[in-house]
Amino acid sequence: MERDPVCGNMIDPASARHLSEYGGKVYRFDSSKCKHDFDSDPAKYVSGGGAPAKEVGEAGRKAAQKSRSFAKSVVSGRKSQAADVIGSVSKALHNLSRSLDEKDRHELSRMVERSAEETDAASTYFRDRDADEIIERIEEFVNERPGLAIGGALGAGFIAARLLKSDSAWRE
Repeated sequence: MERDPVCGNMIDPASARHLSEYGGKVYRFDSSKCKHDFDSDPAKYVSGGGAPAKEVGEAGRKAAQKSRSFAKSVVSGRKSQAADVIGSVSKALHNLSRSLDEKDRHELSRMVERSAEETDAASTYFRDRDADEIIERIEEFVNERPGLAIGGALGAGFIAARLLKSDSAWRE
């Protein structure tokens, strides 16, 4: 299967009826309209074939750079707040661990204490790293484990929605 360079539809090369040649390569189309559009300006549809493709690539690079700059400003402004919130969660977990220990729930207390220690490490991580390093680690994680990243984002969104919903119900 091949992709029509104009509309993007998939085409069976063996049954394609609309063909054009450009730059020594044969291109296949799913309709005469797509073939006509291609023939009128092939460089527009061929990657690396002319100025339009280069302009699109440059626009993509500029958009990516702008997105990264925005992400950096958001992370820079919020990382200390995140560290404080995570630190508060850590303190609550340490208190819970002590309370469980006092009630002779030692096994559960140790599990909660380990969670508190990991939460402490996360708080320290956000406090000690600069925005570029945090963004770089997030990019690496998403590239290495996209499914887990999407699942985590969905889970975080669900939790945030529940918190916002419970907060608005409490205010009423």
